[in-house]
Amino acid sequence: MNIIYIKTKNQYKSEKENKMETIPIINRVYYENGEIKFEILGEQKVPMTWLDK
Repeated sequence: MNIIYIKTKNQYKSEKENKMETIPIINRVYYENGEIKFEILGEQKVPMTWLDK
């Protein structure tokens, strides 16, 4: 039987929520000369927990 310590679990979760990652906001994806190109609209900071899902 596994024992889960709620305090430790919640601390790990809150540390992960506090970490932010900058990701590009892609407006358009297109092909040019056989290559995939991206038109980037900007950047947004999001919590790491959003990226894990």
